[in-house]
Amino acid sequence: MNKKIVKFVVLFLLLFANFSYAGNWKKHVIDDQKSPIYLDVKDMDCDEDLDIVTTTNKHWGPPYNSEIAWFQNNIDKNRNREWNKFIISSSSPESDPIKNSNGVAVADIDGDGLDDVVVGTGAVAPDGLPGNVYWFRAPVDPTDEDEWERFLVCSDESNDYFKMYTMDANRDGRQDIVSGGNAGTNVYINPGYCETDADCWLREPLPGVTGSSLYLDDMNGNQRTDIINSYLGENDDPGCISWFKIDDKGHNITFERTDIDSEVFNPFDVSSLDVNGDEQMDVVVTIFQERAIHWYEAPEKKGGLWTQHLVSDTFSGTDIYVGDINGDGQDDIVVSGLFYW
Repeated sequence: MNKKIVKFVVLFLLLFANFSYAGNWKKHVIDDQKSPIYLDVKDMDCDEDLDIVTTTNKHWGPPYNSEIAWFQNNIDKNRNREWNKFIISSSSPESDPIKNSNGVAVADIDGDGLDDVVVGTGAVAPDGLPGNVYWFRAPVDPTDEDEWERFLVCSDESNDYFKMYTMDANRDGRQDIVSGGNAGTNVYINPGYCETDADCWLREPLPGVTGSSLYLDDMNGNQRTDIINSYLGENDDPGCISWFKIDDKGHNITFERTDIDSEVFNPFDVSSLDVNGDEQMDVVVTIFQERAIHWYEAPEKKGGLWTQHLVSDTFSGTDIYVGDINGDGQDDIVVSGLFYW
């Protein structure tokens, strides 16, 4: 994907929301971190408000020394206060820096009750470096200057990792890692031991052609987490959108794939919500470098066809998320996007 980016626009579009809210949004600068690219939101210091964990990267150019950090939310009820910054992995350590960090997820990986940090690395443009997945063990007090110990989950010269999530895929009580890369999406099973050896993490690839964009949700109402995935396509070949039911009989992972759209060009990012109120999860998707955002209506019965509907034809979106922005009880859609020459 050799794309010439002019400007990155964040939170450009709020759909299904009351647009009278548009004039009430006020920007607050948290930090002037250089080249932030992915983030996650979690209460890192257990003070009952949400903090922010970020990674930095530049996809074009030489390998980039990344910084992984978390920002402590110090906002009180009456005024904004400075967000404190704590380094998880420095952009300029004495040796072995993190290169080209991307997706980040916060979860308790080692089961000690503390939230750890999972990071994937890689670049859109070829850089000669393997893509890696790491996890960082949280110190007892994340506000201290104690080191976040780093462990390698996987290293793959043929893959670069972007979206990162965690889930208990085999229901053994441990958080596993779901990583979306340009060579497909994989689930890495948490061994619960042998922390320093990446070979201990069992790699379970999703079947068939998959891509780097994914989202986790319960798609069939069985109280289990499923994986929604999109594949961008290559050259003149179309991409596809699908979701995967995970089975874990005897802790052996299997995936049941359901195709949502097997011939769609340039599907980029996916998320889920019940658009039409029929108590079934539908799927929303952005189309890369096209002014199109779609939602796919779930069929009434298993095996039925998913119906595509247009949400917007005015904006070329990238990352997409859903949530009740205006507090009216309905999920809205938040989209980021790119401007091009």
